[in-house]
Amino acid sequence: MEGSAANVQVEDCSFSYNSDRYAENAYPTGIGVVYVDKVSIWFKGNIEFCYNNGSALSVIGTVINFTHCHALFSQNRGSKGAAITLLGSAYLQVSNGTHLVFDRNTALSHGGAIYNTYISWENIKSDSNCFIRHTDPFLHPDDWNATLFFTSNTDQGGTHMNSIHSTSILPCLVPGNDGLKNSTSRTFCWKNWHYDDHCIDEITSDIGNITFIEDNTISVYPGWSFSLPIRLADDLKHNVEGELFEISYRDKELVNAFLQNSVVILGEPNELVEIAAENLGNRIWHLDLTIHLKECPAGFVAINSTGKSDDGLQQCVCSGSYGDRIICDDASKTVRLLNGVWIGKVNDTDVKSDYVAMDCPLQFCDTLTGKYTNVTYSNRLGQPDVDWDAIVCGPVNRTGINCGECIEGYGPAINSPVYKCVSCTDINLAANVATYIASVYLPLAALFTILTHAIFIVFH
Repeated sequence: MEGSAANVQVEDCSFSYNSDRYAENAYPTGIGVVYVDKVSIWFKGNIEFCYNNGSALSVIGTVINFTHCHALFSQNRGSKGAAITLLGSAYLQVSNGTHLVFDRNTALSHGGAIYNTYISWENIKSDSNCFIRHTDPFLHPDDWNATLFFTSNTDQGGTHMNSIHSTSILPCLVPGNDGLKNSTSRTFCWKNWHYDDHCIDEITSDIGNITFIEDNTISVYPGWSFSLPIRLADDLKHNVEGELFEISYRDKELVNAFLQNSVVILGEPNELVEIAAENLGNRIWHLDLTIHLKECPAGFVAINSTGKSDDGLQQCVCSGSYGDRIICDDASKTVRLLNGVWIGKVNDTDVKSDYVAMDCPLQFCDTLTGKYTNVTYSNRLGQPDVDWDAIVCGPVNRTGINCGECIEGYGPAINSPVYKCVSCTDINLAANVATYIASVYLPLAALFTILTHAIFIVFH
């Protein structure tokens, strides 16, 4: 076949109350009430896209032109880009005398009004690939005689103000008056671009930067969810949340997808696991991390999670071997310790030894109001492990197995029937010792002297 590609012109048209849904329950879902693929299209005159469901206008690999056009995109809904979705190097081009209004559009994911995706890093590196352009490529955006209005557009299902989202906004940086590239904070915040509030708050991109907030070796409990120790930011330094990562370990034998704040690694306590993580987006980042799997906390034990006893894929679960001394809950990671019970390791030099729970001697353990002491464990990064010795023995100035020792700087009170631990520098202790000497030692000494004297008289 011979011939040139078609040029489609649309003038003075309204596209409203359309949907990409074809059935009530299970159905194939398209993208774009008006779908343009590889064919250039010109919009002229008065154009309206209102109350559409499924992105009003979706474009793949071509240009959509708004020429001397007044276009309104109002109250459309879509997954990505409720008003306009640009895919595969597609872009939007405006001419002088054009006015685009994006009003109250809602995206379920990103791009309340406009969503753009670049398909490779090469597209992102080029400064001629901006997805919103003017017919005069040499005209600075501040000098465009075209206006764009963004009012009350939202993403994330209507919970967050957002008008524009792109894989990257770096290709849209333009030189300033000094000839240097503007900062990202100026991009799409040009003279004739109008927003509800601060434009920079309504523009987002995919991940543009990753910062480790801790060392790339972290300690977590096997089988418990945790957050990757990273801060994700877009090109404008906004925090990026809810990113999906593919996690692989054990030489890529195990591969799973997790949200960045709910990663789960299985393995044996005190094992070091090397993991590789890649986000599942258009702008891919790769991370290498070392995970130290901690021994399970008191009240929990490591069991195999797959039914295979030799694969070493363990997770920490509640132990039922403590009776009513310790009651735990797998869902909340909470343990309830019966007051008056000591919990710890008899052999604390053996990392594989089990925790032991036993009744304390009278008042050696803390006696709190209520029957149980509740403690919740956490895999939150930077949070110290639970110190049961401090919880059970600390309040009565004790430490060790069954709280059998006084902490440093304290000693047992000699006049206490339960050997209460008191400060060795306590002035009350000196008074107690003096009282003990005066009430016990001195009378005994006097009695001994009298008896000795009487015996002396008898024998002489």
